[in-house]
Amino acid sequence: MPATILVVDENATTVATVTSALAEAGYSTVGAQSFHDAVRTLERTAPALLVASIRLGQYNGLHLLVRGRAEHPRLAAIVIGPPGSASALEARALGADVYLPQPLEIRTLLSRVADVLERSAGGERAETAAAANPACAPA
Repeated sequence: MPATILVVDENATTVATVTSALAEAGYSTVGAQSFHDAVRTLERTAPALLVASIRLGQYNGLHLLVRGRAEHPRLAAIVIGPPGSASALEARALGADVYLPQPLEIRTLLSRVADVLERSAGGERAETAAAANPACAPA
């Protein structure tokens, strides 16, 4: 079963473009155009990855990252925002796996999605092996 990715942006065209590109790459996608829609989606599903714009009305992608991690601690996240922004530092401080500057390049996003999901899957495999055999647990 392919990884599910939640894509959140206020711009409907951006959501459609990103979800289509991810679907063509073999991922299962869910789109949302607001913070509240994304929160409802997080309550119903457990996506492997959140791809969120920094700007989401009175909230932002960082709020969504914090909220998503509270619901799903293993949630990986890519935050998209202005280049050279203090938001990039804040995103990293809050645990975003990647911060991508706007304008978003789909090819770059696809590459980073693959990297993030591969790292996440590797971490899950290591944790599963450690749980099954405590001798394998990292020091």
